[in-house]
Amino acid sequence: MSSIGDHDPAGWAWAFRTPYNMPRQYSLGGCAASPLIISWPREMADVAGGVRDQYHHAVDIVPTILDCAGIDPPRLIKRYPQAPMHGVSMRYTLTAPDAPSARRTQLYEMPGARAIYREGWKAVAGRRVTTGGNASTWELYHVIADRAEARNVAARYPEKAAELAALWKAVAGRDTGLAHREQRRPTAAWVSPAPPASGSRVAGRAG
Repeated sequence: MSSIGDHDPAGWAWAFRTPYNMPRQYSLGGCAASPLIISWPREMADVAGGVRDQYHHAVDIVPTILDCAGIDPPRLIKRYPQAPMHGVSMRYTLTAPDAPSARRTQLYEMPGARAIYREGWKAVAGRRVTTGGNASTWELYHVIADRAEARNVAARYPEKAAELAALWKAVAGRDTGLAHREQRRPTAAWVSPAPPASGSRVAGRAG
């Protein structure tokens, strides 16, 4: 994936983000989705090459490593109390490929944008020049059926969008102790460029 800035030609940025509708440095799928490969020959010989589809986040990596190593998270480091880890172990997926995801909710926040995932749905809010949106407008994606987060279904499921917007405020207050505050209008690094004009050298090439 590539950010969109003065150093990235728009054509390459569109190509790198495909099939996602926004590039890195945003709270839509182009920012959040990343592959993860786990190798543990001693314990994974029978499941090598398998694919898992449970929803997890980068904060789950350390808890997974500690779980596999049989180590409890440290409560003190150099006598300093440590905050509880918000992640959950992904070890269960190795032997239970069809098990329900142990991570049900995940909060996202980027400059000028925010999002929350909850049991197969994701609500996203932020300023986007291409849509004329503002930071108080929530988009809704059913990510189980739309992994690229390409189809905004907020108009079809307004109650679900409102539910997740309220949940974002509750989770943000609990996990960070700070309610979201509107941020400055994002710079070019945070917004998607307008589609190319007809006849442009990159027109028709963006995914």
